[in-house]
Amino acid sequence: MGAGSSRQPQAPYRLPLVPSTFTGRDEELAQLCDAIDDTDAGPVIVVLGGPPGCGATTLAARFLSQHADRYPGGILYAQLSTAGRLAVPHVTEILGGFLRALGVPADAVPADRTRLRALYREITAARPVAVLGDNVVDWLHVRALLPSAAGGLLLLTAREGTIGIHDLVEAWDAYTLPLDPLPPGPAATLLRRLAGTARLDDDPAATAALVDACGGSPRALAIVGTSLRAHPGRSVAELAAAIAPAPGWPTSLPWRAYPMRTIFDTAYADLDPEAARAYRYLSLHRGPWLTIEAAAAMLDRPRAATQALLDRLAEATLLTEHQGGRFGFDLRAYQHATELRQSCDETEDTLAALRRLVTHYRATATAADAVLDPHRPHISPAYNDLPAPSPFPDAAAARGWFESDMDNIVAAVLDCHALGWCTLCWQIVEATWSYLEWARPIDTWRRLHDCGLAAARHAGDPRAEARMHLQAGAGELLARQPRLAYLHGMRALRLADETGDTDLEAHARDQLAQCMLAQDRPFAALSHIRDALRLTTARTRAAVIYQRRLGETYLALGMPRSAIGALDHATQLADELGDPVLSARIRVHLGQAHLHAREPEHAIARLRAAITDLATDNTPASTADLADALEHLADALLATGELEEARERLLGAHAIHRDRHDTAATHRVQTTLDALQPSPEQP
Repeated sequence: MGAGSSRQPQAPYRLPLVPSTFTGRDEELAQLCDAIDDTDAGPVIVVLGGPPGCGATTLAARFLSQHADRYPGGILYAQLSTAGRLAVPHVTEILGGFLRALGVPADAVPADRTRLRALYREITAARPVAVLGDNVVDWLHVRALLPSAAGGLLLLTAREGTIGIHDLVEAWDAYTLPLDPLPPGPAATLLRRLAGTARLDDDPAATAALVDACGGSPRALAIVGTSLRAHPGRSVAELAAAIAPAPGWPTSLPWRAYPMRTIFDTAYADLDPEAARAYRYLSLHRGPWLTIEAAAAMLDRPRAATQALLDRLAEATLLTEHQGGRFGFDLRAYQHATELRQSCDETEDTLAALRRLVTHYRATATAADAVLDPHRPHISPAYNDLPAPSPFPDAAAARGWFESDMDNIVAAVLDCHALGWCTLCWQIVEATWSYLEWARPIDTWRRLHDCGLAAARHAGDPRAEARMHLQAGAGELLARQPRLAYLHGMRALRLADETGDTDLEAHARDQLAQCMLAQDRPFAALSHIRDALRLTTARTRAAVIYQRRLGETYLALGMPRSAIGALDHATQLADELGDPVLSARIRVHLGQAHLHAREPEHAIARLRAAITDLATDNTPASTADLADALEHLADALLATGELEEARERLLGAHAIHRDRHDTAATHRVQTTLDALQPSPEQP
């Protein structure tokens, strides 16, 4: 494998939908242009402030869509809080998603916060990137989202009164743009686009009163305009009188004080009973958005009927439709629907609807996890009832669902934890393991497993509690916290011993061995991994993994001959299981062991075979292993004097590390390549 060409990933373009009826805001759009033009060399921070319903998100999306050519590195979007305020993503999770969108392989995204932020700064330094951070509630960590390149933009939306906004503006020298009400002219134009012109032009006085009653709020205008369009016989004057502020309402109050509740009540009154029930029940969902399938599960209705209900609510502007057929509330609508549900619906009925929703997330997460890692053993009985065919045709589809719905899964777990639905809680958490290992959002990992551990313990299920400890420990290992991982492993070991579950005990022993290796204690690791093998059936995938770990431990102990024996056995088992990729990964370690044993010819043979198989498996993990194999092969070739091929293999490894944005590995290989350059005296 030669150097190859560095692939430039396609720039991401992620923005909320902009309504076709967008009107006005020409002055604000011009001010945004001035803000990004009036800079020196660094990236720009702009804050759009205003009350809910002011149209800040739509304005930001409109501006970025008009100026996308300014940002060849891409446009990224993050919803920083949700209407339900239960599942607010951590900035490290947002940065991890941004890096994957920018082309960094998932397994190359650091779990460590410091390294994660450093890589984000490095990636966004190459080309200007725009980031839209929507609905900021936590100013402390938001600056981490600022891209690095000159011409980059961090565009934030925030409600007026958000704590810390003035300190942020002063400390960052950010440009602020408070959003005022739409002037009467653009407001009337928006109303005409929504409701049609004939009725409004027939009664200009009533139209002016209706515009005034909406207070210049784009949200209010959208609701009343849609209501007029849906009811051709409705009088403009009557609607204006119905939503106007009560007599004595202080006209000097700012526009955020207009009685939006009355406007929402008007839209709600237009709904048929089924749509009204859906509107109220959907406020049970406290994630950022939900799919048609999730809504159908909650409402206990067929998919087609649910689609019609969601479309009806979106047409009434009580729900917002997002890209990909997802729907969500804004803050005002969420509060309105919640108040109605609490006053109109029986608690027993709403709890049953919420349980159907979280059961849907358990079933979907379980199906996705089974696609991502069909070999991993499970505790949850939900894996015994998987749908056929799977809703996910491949691993990419399963990961995509997890990526888009992780905030919803967190909300479901927190709901289960709060309501005492312990079994559902830990079962959902168990189903997230494969995705979390891939995406490595450590803060989310910890948050979920804190709930899962408490739920399994409260349920009195020691096997489930052991599983939660093992998954939590795996996250700590990725976070480079082997001591915390060791504590989880020891607790899992104790619980496995109490239940007599030898598979769980072997898994715990393997995790303890990994902790010992991470702390440079191979003798302690050797004891644990031998116990794991003793507890494991001879010809299983787990036995292959533990046998490979035994070989790695022997290498760490400086015992290459023993390592070769263990890894040869692991390779044979993997071949018998018909897993060529796993076998190739073991051969990489085997080639390394032959190098340590000073057998470069055997190392070359093993590594060539591994490279052939890994090159056919186009997954991030195999790509990383391929780079390691190329480096080891270069070492073996250098030991036999084959300098030209060694240089070619190193160039191949260098290209992979560079594309994976692994700075340390790229520098290491470059140093070796520099040392191979002929000196000036050489011919």
